[in-house]
Amino acid sequence: MDNDEREGLRYIEIKNKSEIKNITKFRVEIPYTQEEKKNRELYIMYYNGSEWFKLADYVGRDIPDNKGGLHVYSAGDTGSSVYAEVNHTSIFGLGGSVVTTGTTPTEVLGEYTPEVTILANSIDLNLAQEFVAYLENNGITVYLTDKTNFSDYNNKLYIIILGGQEAPEGVGEIVSEILTEEEKTKVKQAKAWIKKKSIYRAGQVIYILAGKDRGATAEAWKENKGEVMKVIKYNWG
Repeated sequence: MDNDEREGLRYIEIKNKSEIKNITKFRVEIPYTQEEKKNRELYIMYYNGSEWFKLADYVGRDIPDNKGGLHVYSAGDTGSSVYAEVNHTSIFGLGGSVVTTGTTPTEVLGEYTPEVTILANSIDLNLAQEFVAYLENNGITVYLTDKTNFSDYNNKLYIIILGGQEAPEGVGEIVSEILTEEEKTKVKQAKAWIKKKSIYRAGQVIYILAGKDRGATAEAWKENKGEVMKVIKYNWG
C-alpha cells in the first residue's frame, strides 16, 4: 500500500501498558458511521513506521516492521466496524476507497485537512523557513502568526510555538502561561520539545520547540520536525 496515494479516515495507536506478556493474538476493531461507509469500501490499515498497509491483503502473512513483523490472522468488515486479528499492538487506521461505476476506486481523504498555526517572533521565524517549507511540502497548510494576532488562531487544533518563556515580541508571555516551572527550567538549560494538550480547546495539541537561545530553538525543531509533521499530517493528536 502506497502511503503517498492513500490516506485514512481515522488513526489510533494501541499500546500494551499492562503486565500481560507474550501476546500472540489480539483483535483490533474500529467502528465507522454509515455516512463514512456510503459509496465506499472501508478497511483496516496498519502503519509499520514508514508506510501504510491494507491488512485484508496480508491475511496469513507477515508485514515487515521493527517488532519482528506483524502477522495478520484475519481482517474484515462486520457491517458497523472494520477489524483485524494480529500478533502485536501498533498504529492502526480506518481507510477507504470511493467506489464509482466504471472507474478505478479513488482513495478517501476524509474530512480532516492537515493544518497548523506557527506562533513565533520575527527572529525565530526567519530561522525556521526550512521548517515551514518542510511542513508545506508534506501537504500541511501552515498559518503564521505573532503575539498580536494569536487570539485569532489559538483555538486551532494544532499549534507550534517557536521560542521559550524569554522569547521576544510577546511570544514569551504566552509561553510562560502554558509551561510549568519544571518545563521552563528545561528550556533555559538547553533545548526542549514539549507537547501540551487541550490548552485553549478540548483535544488541542500545542508543540513548544524552544531553547536557551535562538540557535537552540532552531536545533529543537530540526531534531523533532519529522515526528511533529507525522502527528499533524495523520491527525494522531
